[in-house]
Order: sequence, then C-alpha cells, then structure tokens
Amino acid sequence: MKMKIVSRARLLIATVLDAAGAFSYRSAGARIALACVSATLISLGAPIGAHAQSAKQNAASTTASASPKDEDLQEIIVTGTRDPQATASASLSPISVVSASELAATGAPDLLDTLVDLSPSIERTSVAPSYGNNVEKVIMDGLPSDNTLILLNGIRRHTTATISDDGGPEQGNAPSDLGLFPSSAIDHIEVLTDGASAQYGADAIAGVINIILKNNDHGMEFATNNGIYAAGDGFTTDTTWNAGFKLFGSGFLSLSAEYLHEDHTYRVNPDERSGPPPTTINHYFGNPLEDKETVSYNAGIDLSESVQLYSFATYAARISTQFQYWRPPSYFPQVYPNGFEPQTAENEHDYAATVGLKGTARGWDWDVNGTYGNDHTRFITSDTVNEGLYDDTGSSPTTVHNGDYGDSEATADVNIRRSFDVGLAGPVVFAFGGEYRYDTYTLGAGEPASYYDGGTQGSGGFTPQVAVTGAHRDVKAGYIDLALEPIEHLKADLAGRYEDYSDAGGKPTGKVSLRYDFTPAVAIRGTVSNGFRAPSLAQDYFASVGTTPQGDNGQLAVNSPGAKLLGAQPLKPETSTNFSAGLVLHPVDKLTATIDAYQISIKNRIVIGGVYSGEKAIAAYALEGLGINPGVNPNNVTVQYFTNGVDTQTRGLDLALKYVTEFDGGYRVNWNAGANFSHTDIQRIGDDLNGNPLVNAQFASFITTATPSYKVTFGPNLTAGKWDVNLHEILWGPTKTLQQYNAGPNAFSETVFGVQDNQSRFQTDLQVSYKVTDWATLAIGATDLFNEEPTRLPAIFSYAGVIKYDYYSEQMNINGGFYYAKFQVKF
Repeated sequence: MKMKIVSRARLLIATVLDAAGAFSYRSAGARIALACVSATLISLGAPIGAHAQSAKQNAASTTASASPKDEDLQEIIVTGTRDPQATASASLSPISVVSASELAATGAPDLLDTLVDLSPSIERTSVAPSYGNNVEKVIMDGLPSDNTLILLNGIRRHTTATISDDGGPEQGNAPSDLGLFPSSAIDHIEVLTDGASAQYGADAIAGVINIILKNNDHGMEFATNNGIYAAGDGFTTDTTWNAGFKLFGSGFLSLSAEYLHEDHTYRVNPDERSGPPPTTINHYFGNPLEDKETVSYNAGIDLSESVQLYSFATYAARISTQFQYWRPPSYFPQVYPNGFEPQTAENEHDYAATVGLKGTARGWDWDVNGTYGNDHTRFITSDTVNEGLYDDTGSSPTTVHNGDYGDSEATADVNIRRSFDVGLAGPVVFAFGGEYRYDTYTLGAGEPASYYDGGTQGSGGFTPQVAVTGAHRDVKAGYIDLALEPIEHLKADLAGRYEDYSDAGGKPTGKVSLRYDFTPAVAIRGTVSNGFRAPSLAQDYFASVGTTPQGDNGQLAVNSPGAKLLGAQPLKPETSTNFSAGLVLHPVDKLTATIDAYQISIKNRIVIGGVYSGEKAIAAYALEGLGINPGVNPNNVTVQYFTNGVDTQTRGLDLALKYVTEFDGGYRVNWNAGANFSHTDIQRIGDDLNGNPLVNAQFASFITTATPSYKVTFGPNLTAGKWDVNLHEILWGPTKTLQQYNAGPNAFSETVFGVQDNQSRFQTDLQVSYKVTDWATLAIGATDLFNEEPTRLPAIFSYAGVIKYDYYSEQMNINGGFYYAKFQVKF
C-alpha cells in the first residue's frame, strides 16, 4: 500500500511539472520555466592561489558519510572571482561547493555520475555505442560538454584525444575527461554555472568546474567500494588511497591512487535475426569493460617567507572494451561459422603536470606556472574480419590495429593581483595576467588490413589519407579584472580578456557582475558577459568510417576535398552572449535559498551536419581514398562533417535550497533541494555551399529536446551518533528525440523520422553508514534503489530490435539499480 502511495505521489508531481514545463515553453512571453529546488551549492575562484586550496585545511575530507555544514557557505572560494576573501554565500555569480564527503555519500560508480546526482544543472550521455563511451564529460544547462571548462587546482585541464564519433547530441565533442585522476585526491569541487570566458578563456561558455586537490601533510585513508547492478551484471570494484606527508619541514606532499574495474553491462533485447523466437543476446548496447589505474600528487614547499614552490600531477592508464553488433552465421561463415561479435578496445594513457612559483612582493600577489598535458589512445578491433581483403587474398586477420588519437596542451600562465584601499566601502582588487598555450593533435593511421577495401567489421581503420601529423596552433591571451565595493552593500566585478588563436583569429570578451545586499537576508545579483570557443583541432581534422551490418557511416575533415564536394566551409569560432539575474535569500539562520535565471545565446555553434547519403556520399569517400564494404546498399552509406550549422538560445532557471536542522542528542539533518528548468531554441539553420540545410530534423531534436526540460533533486542527510543516512531523490524531466527507422518504406531515411517520447522518471539513491570505530566506517547503499528504467525504444527504431533505450536522450542512466557496500579506514 505504501509503495502505491509513493508511486501515485511521484506520478502526480511529474504530471504537474510536465504541464508547467509545457505551458512555460509554449508561452510567447516567457520560455524560462518555474523551478523548484537545487540540491548542492558548488563554488569557484581565481587562478592566483587556487592551488593553495581553500582557507580551511582539509587533511581528512573523504568519509563514507556526508555531513555538509552550514559553515561551508562561508568557505573561501577561488573560482569566478579574483577577490581573495570571496565566499560562496557572498558570490556575485551562481556558485556551489561539493565536499569530498558529499561526493562519497552518493555511492555513484564514477565522479561524473556523482555530480549528475548532486547538481540539477548537470547531465551526462548515458551510453554511446562508439569510441569515447567511457569519457566522463559534463553537460551543463543542456549545452554540449565542450562548452564547460574544467580546471584542476585553478589551472586549465587538457582535453581528451578521443572524439565522440557516434550520433547524438555529443557527437563531435572532445572535452576534458573527469575520469583520469583519483577520486581520493579531491578535497572539494567548485562549480560555476555562469559564463566565464572573460575570466578563464574559451570553452567557459556554460560554466566552469574547478576540482581542488587535497593538501594534507599527514594522515592516511583507504577505501574500497564493491557493487553490482540489479540485472546481475556490471560488477564494479573501486579501491582508493590517499596519504599526506610533511615535505622538508615546511611543505606538504599529498599522494593518491585509485584502481577501478567495471564489467560489461548489457541493456539489450534478443536479436531478431536469431529467431523466431529471438534467442541470441547481442551485447552491443551497454557499459564497456573497463580497467583503470590513476595516481596523482599535490605538493608545495615554502622557499622563503614570501615564495612557495608548488607542483601537482596526474597519470592514468585505462583499457576498455565494448562489443559491436552481432553478425549471424550467414554473414561470413568462411571465418565465423557460428557468427561473431567484433570488439573494439581503447588503450589510453593520460598524464599532466604543473609546476609553479607563487608569492608576494611589495604588496603584489604573483603566480607563475607551466603545465603540460597529454592524452593518447590506441584503438584495436578483435573478433573481426575484412571481407574485401579475404575475397582478394583468401585470408584476413581477426585482430587489427585501427589507429591512434593524440592530443597535447602546453600552457604557461602569469597572474598578478593586489588589493588597494582607495576610500571606497571596500578594497579594490586589481588583477591582470597572460597565458600562452601550444596545442597539438594527431590521428595515426591503422594497419593496412584495418582499412583495405572498406575496412574491418565493427570499426574500419584510419587510412593514411585521413591521418593527421603535425597539426598544431598557438593561443595567446591577456586579461584584466577589477573587483570593488563602490558603496556599502554593492559589489562589482569587471573582467576583460583578449584571446588570439593562430588558426581561428582573436576575440575580445568581457564580463560585468553586480550584487547588492539589501539586508543580510536579501540580495540580488546579475551578470552580463560574452564569450567564444574556437574549433578544437579534432573538429578541424578528425575523419572516420564506421561499419555496421546495415551499412557504412562516417565523417570527413571539414577542409578535405570530400567535404568540400558536400558543400563544407572552414569552421569559425562560436560566439556567445550570456545574461543572468538572481536572488539570494537567507531569511533565517541556517537557511539559504538562491534563484537564478539565465539566457545563453550562441552564434555559429559547431555541430555535426551536412549529412549526405547514397552516391554523393560514396563519391565524397572516394575523394579521400576511402571505400565502402562489399555488398552494402548504397542508399545506406552516409557521410557528414563539422560545421557552424546553427545559432541557438538557451533559457533556464536554477533554484537551490539548503537548510540545517539540529535536534537534542546531537541529531542533525542537512536538507538540500533544487531544480533546473532549461530549454534551447534554434534561431537559425545554415545552408551548405550546395544550398542544402546543414542540420536535419533529427539533429535539431538533439539540440532542442534531448536533454530534460527540468531536473529536480531533494536530499535529506541525517547524522545521529555513529549512524549517517543519506537519501537523495531525483526527478528527471521528459525528453524527446527523432529516431531513424530501421524497417519499412522510410528505413534509414535522413529526412523522415519517428518521434521517441521519453517520459519523466524518478530515481532514489540511499546510503546508510555506520562508524565501527574512530578509524573505520562501513556503508551500504544503492543508486536508483527501485531499479527504474528509461522509456523503452520501439523495435522499429532499433536495428534487429536489439537496442532497448534511447541513447540519444541525456536523461537517467540506462543501467538501472546499482547496489554496493564499502569500507573505509582513516588514520
């Protein structure tokens, strides 16, 4: 009976919010939806001193339970401001802080899933059946992942070399990967949900995530987390370690390591080609098999009373394998009489290191640092065959090297800051600095057997014609920032930046933020800014061809002869204009609420477009020296390229609530709630040089309706003596995508699509922990406790009826309930 009441209550809430969202988005006057409540506040700060952490030393931050304190709002932040005394509660922009204990309390299998659970503004792609499936990339406010800048200790993090090459909203993006450093190294995370290109440079159109590393000089902690999904697959074990040491008496050295193993998950229906009735399980759709080892250090030492040497570095090795579509016995019995499932593997090595000096001279704070980051991935396909090679020579290897991606960034930064007392209500903080960056990109060719005559099944190799060596660019930037309080209760921040790319030109950007506190209980804030994002080198140069049982699909480099045949034009930078306005309320002690509305307009947005199929696509491939697989229906051969295809406008509203209740006996409840409502409209769709639209109706749906129209979170955390209970509820709003038909008269059409409506869904996360001793804690928990699942995909949209859910939708995770137990010791 209780379960029925809960289900009916959930249905009522979802129905009301669906109606509210539909009404608000159809209204001519207001496309910004009404919001409910936002779950965790996450905060951000400035490059100068960011590596020095917050004012609060946190040598013991990771626990198996979450106990966020009201005092967290008074913690010094280092993102989104140059003011060394800025706090989250007094910030001029929407900022929230997530502690390591809050991260641990979710029990999510990776850092990105944790942020998705905690922040209403963040989503992720649930699964992508292609290369890049395991890249942990942030989708903020419904904008693509390469519009959110990732910082580590306030320093720009390098991007992944692995570009998303499958269909969907994230196709073509290669952002920073959140999974390539130990989670045990994290002290806290600051999240700025406001445009910050003028402060940090390109890529900060949607916002900034700043990950602050621990700086403990003593103590050790070890934790292990083991779990499995409700379906009985995807066993995961995650072991983390951190220890702090004093360094030469005055310094610190914090070392961290993590080992993660995740088994495959399979969210599929039986393959219709094996029936009737269908019996074969096609393992194509689900999480890859992954083994990952990461290590890091964070260190600092005082060279004198006014100068500190600091350094931090990360290294990651990751091997992942995922299945491709099953080929039945009739497909190629000469080699595989019982059928076969190709497997594509990624062998990735990623590393980054920063070294810097910071100090104070004559009242000026200064910081000089250099960073080098590199990501390299080798691709292997096994259990495969090259049909053309076998027909011509009588043999074919079954394991091939398909090629390599490589990406690097070398950055040098200089930051200078000083506070002046000029007789205003508060000191004036003046900051300026510069940056130089050198980016490279490589795309290495595979072995000949991987690309000969159409390539191997599962994934064709990169040919010498599309290989890229020596692609590089220089980026130069300078900025100036002024934070002041001209009159009592009024704060202002003005930032300006000029950034010049050797391949994309220069662009000035600016940001003006204001905040006025009417009383300690009521404040208003607002920001106007502009930004830009240059095309990534991967978007300029990437090309590939994928092979499936039903046909070939791929993309060409935008400046290649084949793309030019299809009407491609050179890529230009994206430009954005951001507006936000908000209200900060602190009506009673231990209660804080924020309401922030925003509008982000992007011109010349870079998307995958220019879709051609049939003979035109085959001709474009031929100009690149690429063939198609023998026997493929020419009508099911498609090709596309990256293009400045659309102008978009995203409008939304964030609302956050945080409250603390304390009871006799030491009981304490931390209440967190929040919501994000957002919607994106397409303002313009461009044409290629052949006069055809650059974006078809399907990709337009990826931009406008593939992310939830709203996301609501609610989570009380109860602390009672040795017990800690963390409950977290998420309501995912509906999404809608257009799907390609896989059967019937419109099969594989690029102009006629079917509608997939993904209904709103509830997700319940629960963790209960018990402190066995002062140094040991046990916890059990679940994410998606009741094993909810997304809306099922009709068979007409799924090749051979295999795929169970809409992987274009960026809603709840497809894997269902995950149940775990963890143990932590801390000294």
